Amino acid sequence: MLPDTPLPPQLVITQWGTWLVAAAHYADQYNATRTVVDRLDQEDSTVMKMLQNLFTEKQNFKIHLAFIKANYVFLMDTIKKLESCSLLASSEWKLFCDMYDRLHEDSVLKKKVESVVQRNKGLAALFPVINAITPGGVPKPQQLQTMANSDFVESLEPSDMASFKYAPFILVAIERTFSAYKSVLRENRHNFTEENLKKYMVVYFNRNNTVFC
Repeated sequence: MLPDTPLPPQLVITQWGTWLVAAAHYADQYNATRTVVDRLDQEDSTVMKMLQNLFTEKQNFKIHLAFIKANYVFLMDTIKKLESCSLLASSEWKLFCDMYDRLHEDSVLKKKVESVVQRNKGLAALFPVINAITPGGVPKPQQLQTMANSDFVESLEPSDMASFKYAPFILVAIERTFSAYKSVLRENRHNFTEENLKKYMVVYFNRNNTVFC
């Protein structure tokens, strides 16, 4: 059935970017997906019935998919770029500012975006540092003009500020590193020498160097 239709993407509950990918997929493959759903037997399970009702009784589902596809797909590319390990902090900041400006124009998300940014004290501390070490400075959305924390800059040595050149905006790399270490340092390992641990880490790094970026 529908051999030319791509399989749906795999969702990860804790990675909301994957939900956007899924929404974009179903927006592109709406008719094909509905063809498959319509052939399901409602008697098989309650989920089958709910799924069919979603397509047949709730036109809002189609409208929501169209709205997400039209307005929020750019977030998928932004998230993917921010997860990169090789971006300069100034480049990450510019991506953030562009994302903020576009979301701030959305009347639905405006208050939510402002609330999230205002609660993020790390951004207020990070901006003056990145601005100081970037030739020509970095842009700052009009709505963020009051967001700055010079006290953090005053507490840093010049060499410390320079080390922020590749400071990550997100913790994806750190979380992946923790996951990798968890698989290495298990409770049932009692004879793992420090030298073997170093070799093990080299193997992990060479297998997928994005884990330890």
